[in-house]
Amino acid sequence: MARPTPQVRPAMEDDHEAAAEALALAFADDPAWAHLLPDSGTRAERLLAFFTTEIGNLTPKYRQVWVTEDGSGAAVWAAPGRWRVPLVRTLRQARPMAGVFGPRLALATWTLLRIERHHPPTPGHWYLHYLGVEPRRQGRGLGAALLAPVLERCDREGTPAHRLRPQRAIRKSAAPLGVRTSWAWNDDLAGP
Repeated sequence: MARPTPQVRPAMEDDHEAAAEALALAFADDPAWAHLLPDSGTRAERLLAFFTTEIGNLTPKYRQVWVTEDGSGAAVWAAPGRWRVPLVRTLRQARPMAGVFGPRLALATWTLLRIERHHPPTPGHWYLHYLGVEPRRQGRGLGAALLAPVLERCDREGTPAHRLRPQRAIRKSAAPLGVRTSWAWNDDLAGP
């Protein structure tokens, strides 16, 4: 018996908490995040604070969030020309990010800059900033469903889609659908 197609929709402000929680759970065991937040006992809580801050600071002007109907997954996209966030806007996150990363804030900032220098400036493209599904719900097509609305728009408009650092789980969902990876580091290493 075929599973029904998962339902996804643009997030409303009331969905931001569930989106941040889904992303935090999805990335809790990711090697790059483990490198930046090495204490496994506090990582999920710190990731929740990170994603809550990111979503709150960047939506709706710089990011669009899509969620599964049950709140177990989220995709965060930047529309063409909106992936680079002005420094003033980024600095608004300094205090909360210091709370997230503590003494590893400089490493987190350096990692972000290292990743962003590989971001292709042209052509205009949709940028997949984050895609995550809670581990208990993975393997059910939710990631692909979260990608579908923006990728369908890309197809209609002839606009490419990019991601920079693919999480292992994203590769299975995104690559067959046409999301291009511009740069990635070796997931087998302890950090980026």
